Amino acid sequence: MAKSKAAKKKLKGNQKSKLRTTPTSKCLKGALANVSSISLRPRQGIRVLVPETFPEVPQCSHGPCLLFADTKGNRWFSCAIYRTNTECGFKVPILAGHALPDYEKLPPEFSLSLDKYGKIKSSFEVLKGGPVYWCKRCFNYVKIPHMDPVESYAEWVPPTKLLQPSQANKGEAQYWFSSQSLHVLRDVITKEGFDSVLCVGAPTVFEKLRENQNVQSFLLDYDDRFAHFYDSSEFARYSMLVNHFYNAESRMILSRFLAKSKKCVIICDPPFGAFVEALIKSIYSLRELFFNSSSCSNPNSFKIILVLPIFVGKYVLKDESFSMVDFKVTYENHKDYSKPEKSIVRFFTDIANSSFILPPELGYRFCSKCDRFVAIENRHCSVCKKCTSKDGSKYVHCKPCGRCVKSKYVHCVKCKICHLQHRCLCIHT
Repeated sequence: MAKSKAAKKKLKGNQKSKLRTTPTSKCLKGALANVSSISLRPRQGIRVLVPETFPEVPQCSHGPCLLFADTKGNRWFSCAIYRTNTECGFKVPILAGHALPDYEKLPPEFSLSLDKYGKIKSSFEVLKGGPVYWCKRCFNYVKIPHMDPVESYAEWVPPTKLLQPSQANKGEAQYWFSSQSLHVLRDVITKEGFDSVLCVGAPTVFEKLRENQNVQSFLLDYDDRFAHFYDSSEFARYSMLVNHFYNAESRMILSRFLAKSKKCVIICDPPFGAFVEALIKSIYSLRELFFNSSSCSNPNSFKIILVLPIFVGKYVLKDESFSMVDFKVTYENHKDYSKPEKSIVRFFTDIANSSFILPPELGYRFCSKCDRFVAIENRHCSVCKKCTSKDGSKYVHCKPCGRCVKSKYVHCVKCKICHLQHRCLCIHT
């Protein structure tokens, strides 16, 4: 998920960046058309717009902004990384006639130059052969004796085991996948025969895949700390909601990476509060980059796995090529979602559900009628002809509604729909 610390400033701003566009591949015409069909219900009356009528997009210190609108018709540009004024108070209102007011330019947040990438990796290579020592203060592997406290390791340690996760829930909180979630992703990558994986906001997946010499992987993440561990040929600092590369050369480096691929999957684990419309637009832009870079023309040579809460992912399912995998995604460092029974996070993907092998020992079973693995409590409905539970709770079939609903719902004759008792959707007279 997105990363780094924010400058705590409430400023008006004035920095302009030309909006880039790229030609649409033939393989993408249908896919890009689906972007408009995946529309998230406005959150608290706020929605994201595509800034097509603006030749220039303002930038805060965290990069290009998103264009927002509310129910009163107000429109403004704000930070694409953080969602509160505490983390970033940058805001540029849209005036009458689509005009932008004069606003103060903000210097961009520091990003490590590409020639500085991988310095920690280089230090490790020099010191390996015996115990290596990590110094938190120096943020590097060091020799001993050393003036500061150090930790001893016998081998290379993945960055997510050394770094303190960001806890900024309103923008870039970091949660690391559990080993169970990583194994499911690893197995589907192997089963589908992907030779390359693009990890967007998913550093633990990237780290896991480095164990497999048959799969090349590339990490896109906002957290600039990863640049110290990895070379520019495998990592780029990236803002996922606006498809922005903080180093201009990184896009070309990624293109060269994709040019070597015959079958690629993108695994994206965005912040829980990310606007899905903006996210999908960026995902399809990366998909377009793949087809423009590689020699592949088969649409099935690029697949997508989005990691989303159920209440967000259901909007992705408006695209019928996507389905939800009935696997309860867990994280090592999340207070609630470290437990499967509490997790509301799932995989949403255009890969066949049958390719996801879910472990029976963790409470999953194979439904031969659905041709997929489901949670053991998810029962097959003979009327709907599928296993209908979406969140692990018990579902029952409602004849008047013609579909399965949660067992705690009751059918309301007046509302003509099932809902919680005494929660009518309208006032009855």
